[in-house]
Amino acid sequence: MNPGVLSDRRKRVEHYYMKISKKLGIKSQLEIEQGVTDAIGRSLLDGNGRLMAKARITLDGTDMNFTLAEEISLAEQYGHM
Repeated sequence: MNPGVLSDRRKRVEHYYMKISKKLGIKSQLEIEQGVTDAIGRSLLDGNGRLMAKARITLDGTDMNFTLAEEISLAEQYGHM
């Protein structure tokens, strides 16, 4: 196969999966922001602590089961509200 064709195909595949990744990331960000804002509004959080955010991604038809965990510092975004 022509190396240029393979390169073009690879670029299309990467672009396709990048679009999916962006959608997942943006939706996750919005849900985290809404969840934290709601919890602060209901006095469940004071806006100065730390939370562990976890996301699990699975892919039907495969064995893929990926978990990402990241600590969120509320004080950086919500402190002294």
